[in-house]
Amino acid sequence: MSFHNIRDETIQHPVVQIQWGHNILIFSKSNSIEEAYFYILETIGNNWSRDLLAFQMKSQLSKRQDKASKRKKAAFLGCLFKLKFVISI
Repeated sequence: MSFHNIRDETIQHPVVQIQWGHNILIFSKSNSIEEAYFYILETIGNNWSRDLLAFQMKSQLSKRQDKASKRKKAAFLGCLFKLKFVISI
């Protein structure tokens, strides 16, 4: 097995996939483990610079996304309820 194949099979923890400065910023500014994990995953997925990460944290992206997610879920459940009502008639 070559070195390349070994590296492909290894799964890295998200914390080691971002730069140390990003980790320090996330863990010093996050209010919970869930919030920290959110920003780690967003940093990896969007390839954020440290400045952009700091901006997103200051603007409370995790809370805004959580509120948007709750609104979408409520709208979806409302549609399901209406659909169930229409089908049962």
